[in-house]
Amino acid sequence: MLKEITMRKKILGATFMVTMIATGYNVHLSPTKNSLSEITLENIEALAQSNNTGEGVESCDIFKFNRNYMEKYEVCTVKYSADMNLLFAEYNGKRFTLGAGAKVGGAVGIPICAESLGNCCLKAFIDNPVKYY
Repeated sequence: MLKEITMRKKILGATFMVTMIATGYNVHLSPTKNSLSEITLENIEALAQSNNTGEGVESCDIFKFNRNYMEKYEVCTVKYSADMNLLFAEYNGKRFTLGAGAKVGGAVGIPICAESLGNCCLKAFIDNPVKYY
């Protein structure tokens, strides 16, 4: 009986040792992975360096982009002009004539470049069509 208990302890100890060695070996061989992709880390670094002062927009071509602005759709209410018999939306003093998809009192999105430090807005963005909501 004593030999049986001693033998069980030896087998259990050997099994434990093999398991620990195998685990250590697997940990050693497993490649370390970054949970964030390289591009994400670059974006974080760029944001940290810009410090929301508008820096970092120097790479935006001034002939194609508005610096320190971002592309955005400004939501406006659809109105009806009886004298001109048309539907329109107005933003910043400018009227946008709307098509058949618009309904009086409905909402549309007008493409604008909104002020936003550290971003660049494609100048051609404001030529995009109005979005109907």
